[in-house]
Amino acid sequence: MKKRAIGYGLVLSLLGSLTACGGSGSAGNDEPIKIGIITPLTGNAAAYGSGFWLGVQAAENEINKSGGILVNGKRHKLQATVCDDQFVPSKSVSCGQKLSESLMIYTPATQSSFPLMGFNQKDDFILMSTSQTPAFTSQGNKLVVRSTYNLERQIPDLARLVGEYAKKEKLTLKSVAIMEVGSDFGPAFTEAFSKAWKAGGGTITGTASYDTVTTDLTSQLTSLLRGNPDAIAITTVCQSAALVMDQARHLGFKGTFINAVCAGGTGMTKYMGNSEIIGSNIATVKTNAFDSIPVVGAFHKKYSDEKYKSAIEQQIFEFGYFGVEWFAKAVSTAGTTSDSAKVHAALEPALQTLQPNILGITEYFPDTGDIEMTTYLAQTKPDGQSFDPLGGQK
Repeated sequence: MKKRAIGYGLVLSLLGSLTACGGSGSAGNDEPIKIGIITPLTGNAAAYGSGFWLGVQAAENEINKSGGILVNGKRHKLQATVCDDQFVPSKSVSCGQKLSESLMIYTPATQSSFPLMGFNQKDDFILMSTSQTPAFTSQGNKLVVRSTYNLERQIPDLARLVGEYAKKEKLTLKSVAIMEVGSDFGPAFTEAFSKAWKAGGGTITGTASYDTVTTDLTSQLTSLLRGNPDAIAITTVCQSAALVMDQARHLGFKGTFINAVCAGGTGMTKYMGNSEIIGSNIATVKTNAFDSIPVVGAFHKKYSDEKYKSAIEQQIFEFGYFGVEWFAKAVSTAGTTSDSAKVHAALEPALQTLQPNILGITEYFPDTGDIEMTTYLAQTKPDGQSFDPLGGQK
């Protein structure tokens, strides 16, 4: 129940008091804590969005099976409601309006997040997002929280790791072309990556813009390939990234792909039909994907069922799961089911005790909603499986 619904809240409080006088227990146990999920379930990013939703549901089920979220001695069920926005901003707004009574709305993309920032403070809900765009946490919005990298922190590490990979593999990897997704994330990535790549002695041969709805990318790729790049950097989720890679290979590109968002090899082969064409794919890994680390291996073993396979390989299941667990811990820590500001502030202490911390988030900055986490690099084998190409990343 949101605190802004004052009249309704007073009625429920009065009814709760009367019930308590009759000896029937606390009404607080009957009030679910609502979280809204805005993600694509249809369209070109459906696999990504559905994988995110699977992670949310897994966390919701765990929390509710354990009795719910404990707040001031009372347990509340968590109620997650999903709305399909297809990564279309106007639909994101409609979904946000429908779910605005939620204590928090969680979305796995920049293009869904920015439209919601126009009214999340007014409607008093926390907005959690996997947006990597710096502007998400730099506009003074007091109720946003990022659950993944900030590009300004990540990209220098990405450029360094790609350089280490090229040196180790004795690859010529100096010139890069960028397929820039047509959202706030695209230009932000291009700016940050270009700066870091050039600082290391590399060159950017060109950029081309596209969206997650378009399926024929021949024009953009033909333009980029005229610059004869050693690599193409791609800035969208696996399903869309697969289209870029597939069509680039068929146009004759033989170089390396650098994926800034998608890290799951098998998740891409599902949409490409020919696993051989992603044999030279390298990517940032948003979560610590290497099972050799105990907490990660244990989590992947727990969710080894076939229905989770693609979502986990795309590195998006973990984000849905972790964000919900983090939110639930913050609600309990804050001791409120309605005060969004208190819950937002409680995300910091909640992170310190949250187990398992499968995303490897090392620090949270409550004043901005930003986080710090380690950047990893993964490479895709011809069979679609991902592995650590540098060895020893921890």
